[in-house]
Amino acid sequence: MLHNGAVVRRSSLAEPAAEAGVLDPGDLSLTRRAGSRTEQPRAVPWDVVRQSLSLFALGRVLLLAAVFVISAIDHLSPSLLLRSWDGKFYTVLTHFGYPTSRHLYTARPDAFFPLLPLTGHVVHLVTGLSWLDSDIAVVWLGGAALVVLGALLANDAWGHDRAVQAAIVLAVFPGSVVSGLVYADPIGLAFVAATLFLLGRRRYASAGLTAFGATASFSLALAPLLAVSAWLFFVEKQRRALVTGALAALGAASFYGYLWAHVGTPLIWFRVERTIWHSGVGISVTQGTLWTLRTNPWAAIVTILCLLISLAGMRALWKTNAPRTWLVFTAAVFLISLFDTGTWLTPRLVYAMFPGVLALGSRLSRAWIAPVVVISLVCLVLSMAMYAPQNWLFFNP
Repeated sequence: MLHNGAVVRRSSLAEPAAEAGVLDPGDLSLTRRAGSRTEQPRAVPWDVVRQSLSLFALGRVLLLAAVFVISAIDHLSPSLLLRSWDGKFYTVLTHFGYPTSRHLYTARPDAFFPLLPLTGHVVHLVTGLSWLDSDIAVVWLGGAALVVLGALLANDAWGHDRAVQAAIVLAVFPGSVVSGLVYADPIGLAFVAATLFLLGRRRYASAGLTAFGATASFSLALAPLLAVSAWLFFVEKQRRALVTGALAALGAASFYGYLWAHVGTPLIWFRVERTIWHSGVGISVTQGTLWTLRTNPWAAIVTILCLLISLAGMRALWKTNAPRTWLVFTAAVFLISLFDTGTWLTPRLVYAMFPGVLALGSRLSRAWIAPVVVISLVCLVLSMAMYAPQNWLFFNP
């Protein structure tokens, strides 16, 4: 690894070239990347936060409008669409808690991690909002927090100008449709972003607490965060990162322990995942992606676009000076989408690869920002059709 002086000299020579248009400013190491550490943290880019949050709010308004339009066409209640797919299980958990039955079909809600139902229940008690509205409020706040933390991450990695582009693209990304429904992904991803942010400052204990929150939110966070911790420990010799990994594991383990005590069997979560949700190690494209490609041309288009965006995002992370921990996390999520038989590539999974989305946004030409925002907002609204009970695209979102 180059020492500080060498990197400073490289940057000082590269900056004039960037100003002359020879180099891409997003690829300059203006702050040294010692693994995942930012040596000179930048000031909070409040203007970037305001712009990205405004677009995020616009996206949620458009999603609500789409909900009412689809509900009018399908003659359904808007609340039914807002809690469709996984949302119905989260809403039931918020209201009634986890079942005690060992019968796997009845125990289906046991597959969903507790932080969203728990916080939704607290919001209901404090505010008096309905169970559904309480969950939606928590999810919206989680999505907004992810946008803010994404802006901070991008600002540290690429500077102010590139952070504007990156945060805007993340705010309107079509996969953020789950930030308008009752899904735990936005909350868990916000905790993941906070973990990556704190690891960049080598605050391992604080990062461990946010990692605990991530793995208590949804199962997808566990393996990628353990991979990040292992990378820091073994490759970058940051031994204290073991604390972060241990607390990440504890977040999931505490939920498994609760289910053991609550239901009376230690493996109920794993049995439900394997039997009801068909989760397991295998090549998911043979069971999920190829099935959607054969059954509907629209589903094929969505799947192919998700694959291209995922690969482009990882390539962008490799090319830019983003911390390698971002690439490790993104690659781990990508591998899960390929080798977990219970899932496959969807906009929701690409959204979970948010470091790659940030990297793609940071490398966009300024002339492309406005068109990308418009196209993303249109696709965001169209994504709601995938969550309609009639599932207009015949695609499991």
